[in-house]
Amino acid sequence: MRGSWSDFGIRDTINWVDRSSPSNTPPSSPELKPSKIPPPTQHNQSVNDYFKMIKIYATELGVDLDNQGLKEKFFNGLSLDNKKEAIRFGVKKSLNEMVEHLNRISSRFTDIEKFPFGSLEQGNDSIMDFYRKVKKYYKLLGNVEELHLKNHFIRGLSCDNQLEAGRCGLDLPLDELVARLSALENLTNQDK
Repeated sequence: MRGSWSDFGIRDTINWVDRSSPSNTPPSSPELKPSKIPPPTQHNQSVNDYFKMIKIYATELGVDLDNQGLKEKFFNGLSLDNKKEAIRFGVKKSLNEMVEHLNRISSRFTDIEKFPFGSLEQGNDSIMDFYRKVKKYYKLLGNVEELHLKNHFIRGLSCDNQLEAGRCGLDLPLDELVARLSALENLTNQDK
């Protein structure tokens, strides 16, 4: 009888340990377990350095990088500019894709600083020269929808050319709108 009591106690102890063991939780569980360390924040670090800290944090929590809670912590810890860029890119994409995108964008900032966003204005440039300038700026940004390029182009036009663009039709494809504005500009310049 004594041997069976001992076996019973050991079996219950093992079962109790198995139920409470954190290793029974799947690595990509939907919720993050509480951690003794706070989640990292980017501050002035590069995206790569911040991502290394997130990987360490994920290891501490015992989750993989596809964990939704970890992605939320990553996003919340980003700098304000990188949060905006992550939203533009799509926060539902994988963490690795988001980091790759943020690294690609941050490496181009030095080139883009030559063309601060929102400051491109036509000034004395011809329609075609201004259009080339805007296209060059957007080429630095990478994959940008034509609608963004078109909006930026129209916003930077002189007031008179903005009115002309409205008369031509803002729903036109950008290349056609530019061709029409350029033709109108050439006619105006011939009269002078």
